[in-house]
This record gives sequence, structure tokens and C-alpha cells, in this order.
Amino acid sequence: MLTTKMKIATALFLAVAASCYLGVLGVRMTLGQDPNPTTSTRAEAPANKDGDVHRPKVLQLDGSNAPIAWSPDGKQLASVSFTVDMKEDGEKRKVYAGMNSTLKFWDVAKGEVRVSLGEEKRVRITSLAFAPDGKTLAVGVEVRTAQDAGRHEVRLFDAQTGAIRKTIPHPGTAKAVAFSADGNILAIGGQYGQQILTPSPRMLRTVRLWDLSKGKLLSEFKQESQLKQQGPHSLEGLHALAFSPDGRLLATADADHTVRLLDMPAGQIFKALERQEGAIFALCFSPDGKLLITGNADGTAKVWDVSSGKLQRTLQANKDKPVWSVDFSPDGKLLATAGPQTEPQKRDGQVVLWDTQSWEPRRIPRRVLSDGWVDAVAFSPDGKTVAISSTHITGLCETIGQVDLWRVADLMGAGE
Repeated sequence: MLTTKMKIATALFLAVAASCYLGVLGVRMTLGQDPNPTTSTRAEAPANKDGDVHRPKVLQLDGSNAPIAWSPDGKQLASVSFTVDMKEDGEKRKVYAGMNSTLKFWDVAKGEVRVSLGEEKRVRITSLAFAPDGKTLAVGVEVRTAQDAGRHEVRLFDAQTGAIRKTIPHPGTAKAVAFSADGNILAIGGQYGQQILTPSPRMLRTVRLWDLSKGKLLSEFKQESQLKQQGPHSLEGLHALAFSPDGRLLATADADHTVRLLDMPAGQIFKALERQEGAIFALCFSPDGKLLITGNADGTAKVWDVSSGKLQRTLQANKDKPVWSVDFSPDGKLLATAGPQTEPQKRDGQVVLWDTQSWEPRRIPRRVLSDGWVDAVAFSPDGKTVAISSTHITGLCETIGQVDLWRVADLMGAGE
């Protein structure tokens, strides 16, 4: 997601860092540690001060940032950050040694860390979601220690104390987690078993539904997918899950570049949307459940009619670079899309706010956003704030991250 470097030496440094970053983290994972928040290094938009209505509040991390999630009451924000460890090989070259993850719960009003679980060595956090009552945070985890290499599970954390309430083992990657509207069902999705590497590669994707009130597996849905090509984007089985607002449908963004709508709780395929040319990284239903948005590898966000399964329109959100994150405002009047830079050798990101009546874009100027690639965007539950997660390269496989909390009105004004 990030990395770059300076004329000849610059270009070389950039290339090395880029390959290290992308090779280590795959599609869109970034890194982080667990220091206390520090003063933002951003010149354009420092941390919000009382009465300064035109600047965001900045949650600063020492390490790169990726997944974020708002609590349902909007008082907390959960963030995940990553760091990588490097070691010297026999020729004294720096090589990748492992990934570490840090999970934090932020007090949004104060802009301070309320609970930090510290850095976990050789653990990759792949997904997170708050339960509708705000009491539980579900976190998808891959353990990469020498003793437990390749162990996948979902941990249910107490959102107030940070204590683990329950650990749910998963047979494959836990790339995506999602709660039903009533909070009784947790969906976990990812790759099941191994990718079948043949001239026509196949992937077995699984989605498991857990009844949390009874503490047992409710059902499991497997889908063998024919992949158009092999690559890092196909290794997770799927990239995203989303329940419809009424809980009757579960959308899956599968590795074969197809979104499937499963009816709940039976899990039968209600509709399979038209197969795309590239990976689908993000999913979001409109608040009324009539539309489904997909964030795509080709830089588009696509608007689908849920009842018919037909494509309504294609939004050019990011030129030739993937759309990693999509989110509707709670009233459905705005759609936010986000992704990495659009110009070669620049560590930039792109955020667009779309008017869902006219579908006119409001592209947020680069001078307004923090430097670095944009990893995620998410509206607060009251719709007044939008969180923008970004990552900045500081050296070879060294990054810092931050989350900017913008008042929506200020961000809209900045885009004028």
C-alpha cells in the first residue's frame, strides 16, 4: 500500500521499499506499534483545537494503520496498526522477519487512547466489527508464531475493558467479519483449506454463521470459485462481507471477482452479480437496503440494485488504482470512497464524497488530506463525522499511520 524513494537513488529506494511493503502485507495490510499518541507531523491539518472548525482531530499512531470501526454510539473508534520486524541474513541484508499487530480503543471526544492491548508479536489482525449493542468487538486474527503458524480465529473482545470474552476457531482465513442487525449472528468469511494451483486455479471459500446467544455454529456455506488468475488478491478466499440492514441477505466479495447475495439464514444464493475483471475489496449496503456498493481493483465503485442484481451505474472513484473502502452516511445522502494514490511515485490517497441523488462527485483535494495512502473511510453513526485512515512511509518497511476525524461539513467545504 505504501512505499517509494529519490531520482536514481530515490527511485531505487522507492522500488525496494514498495516491494518490501507490498510483498509483506499483500493487498492492503499496513503496520503499527503501541506508543502513546504523539503530535501529528502533518503540516496542512494539525490536531483539532477548540473553535478550530476547519481542521480534523488527529489520532496519531507509530506504525501504519488499516482497519477502523466506529462503536454504534459513536463514542469509540477501534483501530488496528501493524509493524514489521527485520533481521539480517547471512550477507547482512535486511530481510523480513515477521508482522506484529496492535489493537486500540479510542475515546473520540478526547482524541485519546482509552484501551490499548499492546503489540502482539507475529499476529496479523485481518478484520474487525462492533456488535450492534457496542459491547463486543469481533476481531479476525491469524497467528504466525513458530508454535501456531497459520492458526486462524476470531476473538470477541469486551469493548469496555479489552478483555477477550470468547475465541472462535476458524478453519481458514478470517478475512472478514460482520454482525447481523440484531447482533445474534456473527458471520466469518475467508479461504477454506488451500488454494488449488492448476492452470485453472480454484479456491474454496467458506462463510460460517455463529449463533452468539447459544454459542454454537449455526451453519456453514462453501463456494468453490474458479479464479481468473493467481495472485495475492486470491489468497484470502474473499475480501469482504456485509449484512443487509434487515438482515435477510449477506453479501460476499469472493476471490473469483464475483459478489454473491446469500439469503439468511438458509445461505442459498439469492443472486450472483455480474463477474468483474478484477478483485472486489469492499462492500456496503445503502441504509434502506436497496443498493449495494462495491469497491473494485480497477478504481471504480459500482452501484448495484439489490432486488434485480443489475448494475445501475459505475463511479470512477480512483484512476487505475483500487477502491479499498466504501461507506454510506447514515441518512444515505452521501457515499464515501477511498483508495491509494493516482499518480506514479507519489504516496497519496484519494477520497471522494458522492451525492447519492445526482451521483456528482466531490473530490477532496490532496492539500486537505494527510500525506500517505488512504486505507479506510467510515462515517460516524450520527453522520456528522467521517474517519479517514492513512499510512505514511518513513523508511524501508517503516511506516506511521493516523486517523483523521473530519466534520463532514468541513470536509465537504474543503472539496469545493
